[in-house]
Amino acid sequence: MASHFEVTPFVQEKKGKIRELYNPTWEHKRALKRLVKFLAKLESPSYITGGVSKRSYVSNVEIYKSNKYAIIIDISDFFPSTYGNKVYNFFRRTLHQSSDIAKILKDLTTVQKDGKCFIPQGYPTSPILSFLAYYKMYEKLAKYAEVHGLSFSSKKLFPKS
Repeated sequence: MASHFEVTPFVQEKKGKIRELYNPTWEHKRALKRLVKFLAKLESPSYITGGVSKRSYVSNVEIYKSNKYAIIIDISDFFPSTYGNKVYNFFRRTLHQSSDIAKILKDLTTVQKDGKCFIPQGYPTSPILSFLAYYKMYEKLAKYAEVHGLSFSSKKLFPKS
């Protein structure tokens, strides 16, 4: 069964940027998609605009149309920078799963390379888990924006349930 979850990376160039992607086997992808359906049942905050019903890139832009200035920040290599311990802690502490279940879910949704465990680009779970693993950070940014009269949104993909 473990062989179904072994993944070999491949490199893809898009718009001059080289990305390392991971394509899980169909059995693995099927398990990941089932997990995405479960995670999509969690309520998405109002500042998430990607993948949420009645929210889109257009509604994301609408948030800022009356603002004089905008700052757009993109965290490079966000998925590979989201380490396995953040994913484990999400399942263990936020969803209150037992330690063995949290470890299984972490192992299912991350890859190991060069001694590091991280969320890979190419897994269906990566967009939502990269948000959920850093949920507290996003909440602090949203609160900061609110307190200072700023607009805040994230295009993180939160799958439609």
